[in-house]
Amino acid sequence: MDSAFFQNSDSRIKSIENTIEKSRNIEKTILHVAGVIDDFFDKSKRLPTQEEYIKLVNDLPHMYYEPKKSIRYYTSNFPESVTDRFGAPVSNSYVLDLWRGDWSEYYVSWTRSTTLVFEVDAYLTPGYGISIQAAVSIALFIFGVVILRFRLTKPSTGLKP
Repeated sequence: MDSAFFQNSDSRIKSIENTIEKSRNIEKTILHVAGVIDDFFDKSKRLPTQEEYIKLVNDLPHMYYEPKKSIRYYTSNFPESVTDRFGAPVSNSYVLDLWRGDWSEYYVSWTRSTTLVFEVDAYLTPGYGISIQAAVSIALFIFGVVILRFRLTKPSTGLKP
């Protein structure tokens, strides 16, 4: 049983490592797009409109994700999860939103940071092994109580030893 548990743990770690590698590729894509927007801002002293954003990313090369199809651009009405985590935006702020297939990742211009996570531990459930051990222990305890109770209440056969 222990070897199966550790094999599952090893495959789980490998899966997490693949997720982190995907995150690094997402980071490259999203930071490249942020750089394009920042260059536009430096030249024109304003953020691009939605139409200008589409033109800016239209000719970008396909990286891990295709920017023109994969990254949404917000200059207002930011997702609540973003403002809850990163605070209120300042003037000339924007958010890039990339759907990774399971959840969105964000680039937040006013903090120059993303929601991407690169640490294996962040993906592990705290107490995962302890939870399994506790569940098995409880199940064995209940099983033991049932067996003991059955043995103590076992009807007599009427035979004497």
